[in-house]
Order: sequence, then C-alpha cells, then structure tokens
Amino acid sequence: MTQDPVERDAGPPMPPFRAGDSLGGFPRPGIMSAAVRQISVRPFAAHRAPGRIRAWNQHFSTWLREGRSVFPHTIVEGGRTETPNALTAMLAGKYTGDVVVRIS
Repeated sequence: MTQDPVERDAGPPMPPFRAGDSLGGFPRPGIMSAAVRQISVRPFAAHRAPGRIRAWNQHFSTWLREGRSVFPHTIVEGGRTETPNALTAMLAGKYTGDVVVRIS
C-alpha cells in the first residue's frame, strides 16, 4: 500500500492566517503559508463587473439603513476655527473612521 504523496510530503502543519501587526490591522496570510496553500491574488477592475458593483452598492446601502453595518465617523462641532484641532487630533489617532467638521 502506497502513501498519498501529499500526506507524505506535507511536513509540519501550516500556521493559521494572522491578523495585521497593529491594532485594527487587516488579516493577511504569511507569505510562505500563502505559497504552500497555492493562494493567488488577482486584481479586480470595477469597470469589468458593473453588475456586481451595482449589486454591492444596493446591498451595502440596505445594510447601512437597517443598521446591520456601521460606517464609523466623527462630527466635530466648531466650524472653521476648530478645523486645525480636528486635523491634529485625527492625525494623532483620536478618531475612528471619517472626520467631518460641521461649519454652520
């Protein structure tokens, strides 16, 4: 009885995918893990799939309206005088998501 070549040459188990190195990092596979698992990364061009883009926009806008998905943002009051402080705070990482300065 012969062994399956994949099992024989598999070696130690592969480490799981890891998250980014910083808080809020995006999941990404280790390069060797991706190579061994034969993962391919291909570019996506929106102009080649307009139907999928429209479907995504419809689903996502519905999720936003229903509260199933949250779009993080911060509204800073104070008008133009507060804009430099809002920019400094944003660059320092004080806010999550988009920052909007209300000018009224």
